[in-house]
Amino acid sequence: MSKTMQQKAADAYNMCKLKGDSMLDNADRQIAFEAVYESEEIAQQAVEFFTQKAKSVESEPCEIQSEITQIADGFLMKMWITFSCQAEVILFQMAVR
Repeated sequence: MSKTMQQKAADAYNMCKLKGDSMLDNADRQIAFEAVYESEEIAQQAVEFFTQKAKSVESEPCEIQSEITQIADGFLMKMWITFSCQAEVILFQMAVR
């Protein structure tokens, strides 16, 4: 017996549903990273670059914190970005590649 289009659609929906807990459960909405730059100016340019990328993927305003510290071999830039959902973390990671 041939299935109707509605039955096929229902079957496809059930096959595509995530089983158990979702991979994107919004438990991990923050990304933190650091890098060393030759100058404070370059470190600040990096902060601006990553801020722009974060803003390009946000659906609601994200929280961005950064600090630049002088160390022996340059300037250490640290950033913490908290997005409204975990999917935006993934979009941000893709945007900076």
